Amino acid sequence: MQANHPESKRSTIGNIVLPAHGLGGRLDRKTTEVLRRALLDQKRSLLRRRREALDEEEQLLAEREPDWEDLAATQTSAALLEGLRETERAEIAHIQAALDRIAHGTYGTCVGCHRTIDKRRLHALPDASRCGPCEGTGRVATS
Repeated sequence: MQANHPESKRSTIGNIVLPAHGLGGRLDRKTTEVLRRALLDQKRSLLRRRREALDEEEQLLAEREPDWEDLAATQTSAALLEGLRETERAEIAHIQAALDRIAHGTYGTCVGCHRTIDKRRLHALPDASRCGPCEGTGRVATS
C-alpha cells in the first residue's frame, strides 16, 4: 500500500512532472518556472509544426502541370494547411500572451475578474488567461 504523501500524487504537462501539493492559490516561483518552460516547449513544437506545414505547402504548389484531380487535391490540401496555420498562429499568440504575463508578474491572475486562477487550471491549461467561472460566463477583460 502506498503512503499518503503529497509527493506521491503528481500531474504532468508534456514530459514535465509537477508536484501535486499546493494546487490552489497563488503560484510560487518554482511552479511559475515549470509552467513557463512548458509554455516555451509548446511554442517551439508549434513553430516546428508550422515550418513543416509551410514546407509541405511549398511542395504542393511547386508541382508542375497537375491534372484536374491533382489540382483539386492540391487546392484542398493547401486550404487545410492554411486553416492549420491560422489555428497554430492563434495558439502561439495565446502562449506568447501567457509568457508576457509571466514577464509582467500578472500570470495566474484572471483578466476578467482579477482573481487568482486556480493552479489546477493552469497546470491543465498553462496559457489560460481566465479563471474557470469567467471562462464559463465569457466575461470580458477589465482594466
